[in-house]
Amino acid sequence: MSRILFEPKRRLWLRIILSFALVLALQGFLSVYLVLNAMDHTLQDRLDLELIRVGSMAATDPLLPRALNVQADDQRAPIILGMMSEALNQLISLTGVRRAHLFRVEGKRFTYLAGTLEEGQPVPRPQLTNNELSHLKTGQTVVSQPFRSHDGVLVKAAYIPIIGEDLLSGVVVIEDDVTDLEVLTALRKRLYFVTLVGFIIVAIVSFLLARPIVRPVRNLVDLAEKLGTGHFNARFNVRGHDEINFLGQTLNDMAEDIQARDEQIRRMNEAALADARQLYEHVLRQMVSGMLTIDLNGQITSENPAATRLLGEARGGNQNILSRLGDHPALLALWQEGQAVENREIKLQTDEGERFFEVTLQPLYDHRNQQIGQSLSLVDRTETKHLEQELAMRERLAALGELAAGIAHEIRNPLNGIELMLGLVQEDLIEKGLVDERFMRIHNEVARLNVILTDFLMFARPKPLEPEPSNLIELLEDALMLTAADLENKQINVVRHYDDHIPDTMLDNASFRRVLVNLIKNACQAMSDNGHLEVGIRAPDKTDNGFLVTVHDNGPGIPENVIERLFHPFVTTKADGTGLGLSIVHKTIVNHQGSIRCYNHQQGGACFEITLPYVEVS
Repeated sequence: MSRILFEPKRRLWLRIILSFALVLALQGFLSVYLVLNAMDHTLQDRLDLELIRVGSMAATDPLLPRALNVQADDQRAPIILGMMSEALNQLISLTGVRRAHLFRVEGKRFTYLAGTLEEGQPVPRPQLTNNELSHLKTGQTVVSQPFRSHDGVLVKAAYIPIIGEDLLSGVVVIEDDVTDLEVLTALRKRLYFVTLVGFIIVAIVSFLLARPIVRPVRNLVDLAEKLGTGHFNARFNVRGHDEINFLGQTLNDMAEDIQARDEQIRRMNEAALADARQLYEHVLRQMVSGMLTIDLNGQITSENPAATRLLGEARGGNQNILSRLGDHPALLALWQEGQAVENREIKLQTDEGERFFEVTLQPLYDHRNQQIGQSLSLVDRTETKHLEQELAMRERLAALGELAAGIAHEIRNPLNGIELMLGLVQEDLIEKGLVDERFMRIHNEVARLNVILTDFLMFARPKPLEPEPSNLIELLEDALMLTAADLENKQINVVRHYDDHIPDTMLDNASFRRVLVNLIKNACQAMSDNGHLEVGIRAPDKTDNGFLVTVHDNGPGIPENVIERLFHPFVTTKADGTGLGLSIVHKTIVNHQGSIRCYNHQQGGACFEITLPYVEVS
């Protein structure tokens, strides 16, 4: 970073002093001009007064009336006019004026009578304007402006009116040269010229002196404005060592300091922003809930892995929210409402089956409180929903079990007697050769009713569990072996999906084997010939939620009106079903501290998922 390496030289004060000196010189020129102008007016006023005084003396001469009244045919006219001329010559000799003349006035015609003309000189004519003539007729003395006489001398004349019987009868003209005034006028013209030249010189010199002052100052102002607007890379071009360049170098140093500090702050802000972005992305990645952000044009600006897992991969990498939600009509309809939504529950069909979500749709705002988009969050409430349903069903089943156990016990005792008596009667009829098909059907129905009651008692008062070390793969293979005849009859293809390492756990082998047999039989009965059955077991370290056992068929699936209450007693889709098999399955799984759920798979068929806790074998 550069720093000031010189002390400023005191040149600016010299330029300012010279500028003031030039201004003072111009002021001196103006002062001289004003003095000369005042002298000009003073001289003219004095001359005017002198001419009027001499004219007034001539106008009081006793010969003046006689001279004005002479006639051309009067023999004494030359004598009178000669005497008048002599009187005027004496007057100019006494007063020092140049000429004096007497004119008779008849209307607008002036007739020369007497004066101080020398031989050979032309008769003068009064230089009067109409306005001045009007003044004379009213008895006012008129003094002309300076003018050139016939001999080229600059003169000035005073016209003294002679009034007789209220009429202008004559005019005494007194002329005198104005040489001093002419000298003054010449001096003033020279002063005009000198002043003009001086002004031009002052303007040029001032411009030349001001230019190196104003231009750097303008550059300093421009630099200050640029620095004020954040352009910290602007610099002042230092070309000398005077005060202005010293100030410019100071501003350069300040700009470099600000720029370095601004760069440091920018890097700190970028680092903080990067940390905040990384933290934001980390939080989004670790969120169990799905989160999407959408701009005002409907384009997805961010999507966390949980949202991708819940909604599935975007087809073709499309980032438009309408296309992204195209596979989920319920969620798309919620988006198209265009209203803010908080914790609204919807049901979606995903790759993992039917799931329940709490959806929140809220607007996003920037630091100016202007909306820049929306956020869409998805909270998977499926497990909670299942737990709530399971808890409600447990409460209902507990109450129903107590009631059913008593009723079943009371019915089973007489029913056993009836079945025994029917068996004895049937043997007697067979011995006598009296076989009745109707009697046989009654006996079979009573036996079937006894089986139902036995299952019902098992459901209502299940046998206490006897946990022992068990291997889920072995139990599932046993169940497949026990149902092999049913599978072979329909030529069902069985596909197994087992994790590599399935640890042993504590289970009641007999009851859990019955659970698997029941599920496989139900799947076999739901499928047509040449069906496809998939069974799978996932290890606890792959699910973070214990063991996951799945049974998936490719049958028609379970009706929507049945699937919600499938594990309730006496709910069945089979014509000859008791509706207790899946209830016993559910109760057995619950007694193992596990859970079971059923949903229709997107690829078709029903899928049962059993979650079991991992109990380490001691």
